[in-house]
Amino acid sequence: MKSYSISLCMIVKNEEKYLGKCLEMARSKVDEMIIVDTGSTDSTVEIAKNYGANVYHFEWVHDFAAARNYALGHATGDYILVLDADEYLDEQADLQADLQSGKDYYSLQIKNYASNGAVRYHPAIRLFKNHIGLSYFGKIHEHIGIDEPSLISGVGKSLIHHEGYKTEVMVDKNKIERNYKLLIKEVEANPSGYNLYNMGVHYMVEQNYKKAFEYFKKSYYLSKDKVYLTDLLYSMSEALLHLKRFEDALTLIREAIETFPSVTDLHFMQGRLYEEMGYLPDAVLVYQKCLELGDLTIGQTIEGVGSYLAHIRLTDIELKQGNKQNALFHASKVLEMRKDSLASLAIAISVFEMSYYTDQQIIDELEKIFPQRNAEDAINLLKVLYNTRHPLLAFYLERFQAKVDRNIIATAKLYSKHYGDAAREWIDLASIHEENKIDVLLLSFLLPKKELFDLIKPTFNLSAREWQVLSRIVFRESENQEILTSDLENLLLNIANHLMRLQEFDIFEYVIGFLQNGSRTVQVELATRLYQYNFGEIAIELLIQNGQKGKNDAEILELLGDFCRNARRDDDAENMYRQALKIQTKYSIFPKLYEVCERKGDLQSKEAWRREAAALFPLSLWARNSK
Repeated sequence: MKSYSISLCMIVKNEEKYLGKCLEMARSKVDEMIIVDTGSTDSTVEIAKNYGANVYHFEWVHDFAAARNYALGHATGDYILVLDADEYLDEQADLQADLQSGKDYYSLQIKNYASNGAVRYHPAIRLFKNHIGLSYFGKIHEHIGIDEPSLISGVGKSLIHHEGYKTEVMVDKNKIERNYKLLIKEVEANPSGYNLYNMGVHYMVEQNYKKAFEYFKKSYYLSKDKVYLTDLLYSMSEALLHLKRFEDALTLIREAIETFPSVTDLHFMQGRLYEEMGYLPDAVLVYQKCLELGDLTIGQTIEGVGSYLAHIRLTDIELKQGNKQNALFHASKVLEMRKDSLASLAIAISVFEMSYYTDQQIIDELEKIFPQRNAEDAINLLKVLYNTRHPLLAFYLERFQAKVDRNIIATAKLYSKHYGDAAREWIDLASIHEENKIDVLLLSFLLPKKELFDLIKPTFNLSAREWQVLSRIVFRESENQEILTSDLENLLLNIANHLMRLQEFDIFEYVIGFLQNGSRTVQVELATRLYQYNFGEIAIELLIQNGQKGKNDAEILELLGDFCRNARRDDDAENMYRQALKIQTKYSIFPKLYEVCERKGDLQSKEAWRREAAALFPLSLWARNSK
């Protein structure tokens, strides 16, 4: 295998937090390291020298290309590798293998990490021949000039990790303000499609979606042959989504998909739009298409749109539609791909609980979908069990011999139904964490103790009257005749949910007695939670009572229809849906009527509902494609 010498070229300023990792991962893969410092006041230069880099100084003139080109001028290798300090080569990167084809320049894939866990990939020319006249252009978002048609391009397999889009890094480096000032000057001097696109990206970061779309639109007309076009189309649609211009966004994304049918990201955005509009069957169809296409391996893309992110979205939709086992399937798929997806683990555990799995069954199922093989797995499982207040928290604390704070021990004792032990723990603590105030209030219902109840008074922002009402309820000094504020209603709803999970049904019935005459919103939420835990008949009766107070409530009628449909009471479901449609023509009802009629064997009505949906809602993918 032919060996080429490689010069790493970097420009830096105050990068002491990040530079060491970058140089550590690169030094065994390059022959020399050229570091151009533009005015550091920290230990950046010292770190670079400690790694054996050749350090040069360049007066900052607010021009990234000028600084880059100064660094290139000191390189002696056959090829030049360009990195930023907040980037580093993947451990498996093999630059020599990439260079065996001897191309003039190579695009490498950049893996960008965000603070919310999102990961985006984009290709960039980072490896190119020295001594052939290549140089950088652009004061910001500088790019290598490759317009010479005789130059031959290649695609390398080496991966570069980039942490610079994490919030803490952006703030630490003051990137947003710095970039904005440079972008303004660059756009004024050269309003190219690329510069306008980057200006739109800046406004997306600032959540100024109107401005972002304006710049994306200007960029679009100048960028139809550019490598970043699909990301531009995605970003335009995302800006429109935030602006709630759904029809415009769907029209745009459909046209984009017609042009780029294999780009999974565009389909994923279409799914997001359908979800936001409440077109859940359409979103399901689109996310299934994403799974069929899979993740892109090259080009600009978001990690997971063809795999775990699509499964995450399908998990959420299936839960909304009451399909717990389907939700469990997709959550399990996510955990196969991303064991760090704690939200999916929480959903899976919640489905086990709502389906009344025994403790041993849950333990067995967890071993299948989330085997605990190391300390990180154990910590993550304990986090989820604590956050969801699951009865198995105590079991796993014992299994892992975990050393945790006493408030977590007290919480574990409460939800494993050792109420007296939990009370003693919290009384000994003498103060209650904000995160535990609901736990201690719940325990006060289960084990009325004035000493315990008084502990939580400082943690709740209640008026004197609200506190008196709550006290009367907790200590059974009331007969369900209390007038509740919205804050008290929400508190009791939360308590009722925990009592139902603990199967403390006597106290549960006592608490919901105060909610049955409460606000419509709380009663709908209570009915939904009852239904989730398989108390369908009670949920239906509660909604019927509420519906009798306001008979023109399409939302309650639709929810009743949902409960009846999932209970296979198809005639009742159809009746509820028909009544709801007389009040409000809601798209979400049509796919449900279609399903009910299909189950009943009423194919004529089924098709009629589909045709009506297609006529009333022309944007619907489901209505056009269901047969």
